[in-house]
Amino acid sequence: MKRKYRRISGVMVLAIVLVLLHLAAAQAEMTVIVGPTLKPVTPAPTAVPEPTPQPVERNSIIFGPTLKPTVKPNTNGGIIFGPTLKPAMPVQQEDSGFKRRALMIYMIGSNLESESKCASRELTEMLDQMPDTRASDIFLCAGGSEKWWNKDAVGDLGSGEVACYRLSETGFIRMTEPRNISMGQPDTLSNFLKYCVSNSRADMFDLILWDHGGGPLGGFGVDYAHGREGFSMAELVSALDNSPFRTRKLEFLGFDACLMGSIEVAAVMAPYAQYMIASEDVFTGEGWDYGVFGGDTLAKLPTRELLEKIVCETIRCYEVYSKAEILSVYDLSKVSGVIGALNGIFAQPDIRPESVALQRRVDSVIYMNRNNEDVFDLYDLAGFANAIEGDLPKEAGALKSALEQLIIINEKNELAQGLNGCSFYFPMRGGSENKSYQISRYHWIADKTSLTQYDHYLSGYAQLLGQSTGSALPAMVTMALGSSRTNGQAPSAVPQQNVITANAVTVSDGGIYYEIPLQSWLLNTFVRSYYTILAQESADTYRLVEEGHGLELSNGCLSVMLKEGVRMIRSGEDQPWQVLPVTESIRFSGQIHYNASLLRRRSQVQLMTGQISVTAANPGGILNSLSPVTEDPMPTAVFDEPQPGDCLTPVYQVKRLTLDETGAPLPFAFWKNAGTGKAYGTEFEVTEAGVQVAQLPCPEGTKFFVQLCVVDVHNTTYATGLAPLN
Repeated sequence: MKRKYRRISGVMVLAIVLVLLHLAAAQAEMTVIVGPTLKPVTPAPTAVPEPTPQPVERNSIIFGPTLKPTVKPNTNGGIIFGPTLKPAMPVQQEDSGFKRRALMIYMIGSNLESESKCASRELTEMLDQMPDTRASDIFLCAGGSEKWWNKDAVGDLGSGEVACYRLSETGFIRMTEPRNISMGQPDTLSNFLKYCVSNSRADMFDLILWDHGGGPLGGFGVDYAHGREGFSMAELVSALDNSPFRTRKLEFLGFDACLMGSIEVAAVMAPYAQYMIASEDVFTGEGWDYGVFGGDTLAKLPTRELLEKIVCETIRCYEVYSKAEILSVYDLSKVSGVIGALNGIFAQPDIRPESVALQRRVDSVIYMNRNNEDVFDLYDLAGFANAIEGDLPKEAGALKSALEQLIIINEKNELAQGLNGCSFYFPMRGGSENKSYQISRYHWIADKTSLTQYDHYLSGYAQLLGQSTGSALPAMVTMALGSSRTNGQAPSAVPQQNVITANAVTVSDGGIYYEIPLQSWLLNTFVRSYYTILAQESADTYRLVEEGHGLELSNGCLSVMLKEGVRMIRSGEDQPWQVLPVTESIRFSGQIHYNASLLRRRSQVQLMTGQISVTAANPGGILNSLSPVTEDPMPTAVFDEPQPGDCLTPVYQVKRLTLDETGAPLPFAFWKNAGTGKAYGTEFEVTEAGVQVAQLPCPEGTKFFVQLCVVDVHNTTYATGLAPLN
């Protein structure tokens, strides 16, 4: 049950006024700054002379230590205290060994609060378990959202307003008047930190940064009420440099946000904290378990035990969750070992930007934010060490050893078993323009963290990049067909001389084997490979049915075996199957994960990304969760399972066959859109049976084709012609 604020009696108010007037007389030289008058909710106390407001610059917030203690009724029934008021607690003996802890929560509500109530649920968790505020201090700075739902916690905080709160035994009490300022400004954060230190007798300070996260290049936070302003890593450093924690370290710095568990973020934050908590992957907007701070947890547990409790209890909440979740603790004193190991790898003479072997190794490593792969280019660092171990055993071993010292606690659910706790930036999947921009921004991080050898590698790689283009592949492709079929017919819109030809070869499982013999120039420059399955809608119009990886390189040839089937979806046996368009995000340990585009109609119509997992237990696939597609630069952190009554519709990319100057097909990604570029399947309602996904034989009446593609070091994509699948 949510806690309600208690009203304060007139007698209590009068007593507090007399005490505070006595303090004010003793400190008459201090300046009083208060916000606008609030409507009283208690009988008016003895009159207190109203101080003269001081000018406040726009986009700044006054948390500073020049406030006098004042008593002023507010709409929450709480009292606005100035920073000189000492927290009420029993006096501790000098030799007791007691260390008081202050927890500071900087909560940028963003759309996570206004649309999904995520921040409010976190605050409710904390109030339900109620930390012991006699032995620890908890401060909250809330804002950055167009709407707040938990009025018990933040009162009447309006759109774009920011205020500071302190947790008391009756709930959160607002300590500063709301001001319409941006939480994405360094001054707002640094002033909050100054305020907390001035108003606490704590020996240890912890900071949680709550909102969206985008890793070393995406930064932290999106203030939805002020132009979606957030912090770059340089701005976070600026905020901390202008705070008390330039000269004294935080006990721990926690990112309750996506993608902040990278070596670059850890290295940039190392001067300001002993430990860091973060997730290397996308972390759900439901966030940490704030019930762990209940009771005397903050006062009783040493830091390492507290960190373990936070991580373990949080991941326990997501043990049966339908999305991968991982949370780690980093000993920031060990960052330099990982930095040195990375520099050692990229100092090797064979590790050159024009050498593609390393990039092919990285392409096999799990990357983060797999439902939006072109944005952040963050790869699992231990996975990278494993990938290069055959070529650089000594250097890879040094990196793994350094990571073991850095990551002291690492918890994950079953869907995150391929992740190891720490990522790093490597430009692989974005377009040329995006890669060049990211690398230019990375120079500041490299300079700040002494990643000199790696930065040198990235600078050389940036010079190799060209504009992303597509080209037909001047190579023959061989198909081995199942015994029940012979060669398929080419699509009529493609000139016969440009169609892939093949000889029929019997194979045991009825699949089709595709092979590209690569010419030497491409064999020495290609980095990635993938296949697409296309369904023909008309003479020159096709829709994307599947995009996947898994091609193998052997004896100068890339090859893949595909079944004569496609992924399909329905809900209930009385519904017909229909083709589900999927794009492979990652494969590891016998699992393959796909993304699928779906419209969901519930209270409104939304375009969603569905996460499909194919495992030994579910070889046809299972729809784990849905997340809304947005135009935000940060990853979507809200995940939901389809519920009975939801109406889902598959959404396809539709393009018009586009040929090069020789009459050969370009890669599908470079075809021109047909109409809006989207086509929609048939809407179906989710029943109590749930959503069913299966790989089934290609439906009759539709021709399906395969195109194989390779991407070289210059970001040019080469593609074969179209080969029949059915």
